[in-house]
Amino acid sequence: MKEILRIFVLLVFLSTQSYSQAIPNCDKIQGIWKFIPPEDGYDSIYTIFSNRKSVKIYYVKETNNTFITGSPYSYYGFWDDSNEEYPKKVTELKSSGNRVLFFDDLCKSHDSLGNLIKYTRSCYLTYSIEGDDEAEMPSDYTPNRLFLNFTGRDPDVYERIREIPLFVIESLRNNKKDWEKYRLFVDFKKINKKVYLNIKLNQPTKMYLLKGDEVEILEEQDDWLRIRYYGKKTIEGWIKRSDVE
Repeated sequence: MKEILRIFVLLVFLSTQSYSQAIPNCDKIQGIWKFIPPEDGYDSIYTIFSNRKSVKIYYVKETNNTFITGSPYSYYGFWDDSNEEYPKKVTELKSSGNRVLFFDDLCKSHDSLGNLIKYTRSCYLTYSIEGDDEAEMPSDYTPNRLFLNFTGRDPDVYERIREIPLFVIESLRNNKKDWEKYRLFVDFKKINKKVYLNIKLNQPTKMYLLKGDEVEILEEQDDWLRIRYYGKKTIEGWIKRSDVE
């Protein structure tokens, strides 16, 4: 009987350890997220989180126009709202927590050196609409949805996506000012030699890129990179990781 009780206690302990609260953090939300509108008629909105910075891309279907909010990007990070003083520098923002702060406007909310003036958006961020206090999720949970809970309204819901649709990116290219913001944010890589594109891994084509051509990295798989090149014609394919600087 004692042995059965001991096993039961151990199982409860392991269950508690496996399903502790999945607190949001910067690493877990890195990537591309699409806004899920509450009803039809909303424009498409995409947010990219990367290294304490984010950009929000709006696509207006009616006019086929795309633009980026924030100048040139937003800083974000977590903060304990029980603290009386808000962070003064990006380095003071915490890497995890439930309350997330956004600093969107250069010279109004932050400067180019990472000094923070005043946040422009503040909300609770959870992986569940109920909130982490009620949701049972593994501590190593990789979220596929984000709930940004602003006071006094239903949460804004975002789902994780692999990449922004090409038609949105092509539309953004027509907006030269914001296209440059995008290029700088996603950090395009330069080809370091003439290289032939693979349509699939180890399936070469006759298409090639030249040294100095800039490409966007869409996906990484072992020693391979899936890239997109924006020339007169947009092309995609796989190259070796060693093919870029």
